[in-house]
Amino acid sequence: MLKYCSVHHDQRTIQKDEHWLLPDSEYLKLNMDASFDSDSSYVGVGLILKNSTGSCEGIIGRLFHGGIDPEHAECLAFKEAIQWEKEKGLKKVTFEGDCLNVINSVKYANSSVHWMNEGLVHEIRHLLSNISWFNVNYVRRHANNDAHVIANEVRTGRQSFDYQCNIPEIFMKEIRKDNMSTVVS
Repeated sequence: MLKYCSVHHDQRTIQKDEHWLLPDSEYLKLNMDASFDSDSSYVGVGLILKNSTGSCEGIIGRLFHGGIDPEHAECLAFKEAIQWEKEKGLKKVTFEGDCLNVINSVKYANSSVHWMNEGLVHEIRHLLSNISWFNVNYVRRHANNDAHVIANEVRTGRQSFDYQCNIPEIFMKEIRKDNMSTVVS
């Protein structure tokens, strides 16, 4: 049985548009998502990095076993996104995810995640404090579909991967579809 992150609505964070928005020319967007299977405790993490033209600069899929709940999986995705940002030495990056509980808990002092996941949120905040410029945004699922497809493929295929080029067609199809509905911010 698949479970997804539940949300507590906080109007401060909600992006109104249902489409992925292009970042300004000097910024990159790193979208993240997680797919959690409560029966097997497998977590698939999907990350996609895009520039201001909507071009994909890479995707990463990570498989974890021992997930606790969907929020835990989303926290793992956020940590992986930060690690990738550091490995690539990115400047001016916006992290986007579709789990409002996690995004709000990272952005604001009042935590809205389950108490078991608060330690991960504190770790994410600490990791972010070492980044010179970043932004964190909540987006609706439709605006995060590329990362969602990657996360599901990782979990169901039980395989991690990293593509900087020669991205498989299953993901390119989603990227092209996403780009066709992209909105300039």
